[in-house]
Amino acid sequence: MQRCARRAPLCIGQYCCSFMQSAWRMTMKSKRCITCKQEFQPKSHAPRQTYCSASACQRARKRQWEKDKRRNDPDYLDNLTRSQRAWCIGHPDYWHNYRSGNPDYVEENRKKQHDRNARNRGKVIAKMDASNGRNGAPDLRSGLYQINSIPESVIAKMPIWSHTRHVNISDATGDR
Repeated sequence: MQRCARRAPLCIGQYCCSFMQSAWRMTMKSKRCITCKQEFQPKSHAPRQTYCSASACQRARKRQWEKDKRRNDPDYLDNLTRSQRAWCIGHPDYWHNYRSGNPDYVEENRKKQHDRNARNRGKVIAKMDASNGRNGAPDLRSGLYQINSIPESVIAKMPIWSHTRHVNISDATGDR
């Protein structure tokens, strides 16, 4: 068996493995990258390739993969969340140090927050832990609830619902 200049054992007679790959590529149709819209030749071992090899397109491909993985794989999302939480615990002063070392970032963020506040003036802002019984919010105990959607005028980090608790009279008096 002959070997090509790359020392690959894939050479068949007079044909080098690089020649065979070139022949394979000639038979494959070129595709259009879904990120940059440029035509490219897919790799022979990845005929369903949809992104070209440009670094910006590969970053976009990875971002999309991660987004899909977070959405569809609860174990992946749980591991990611725990890893980020552990990192934050190990680096408690990170954001303080970052802001003190990057005053331009702080000023830009302040302007953006000011603009967001101006757009949302008059709306109620709720975080996901708004109904934990602290700060005057109702404490959700076990019981029968009527769930109502909150109007669009409320800003929330997660979908929120109002509730109305219906208490059975026999439960309130202690009778069973």
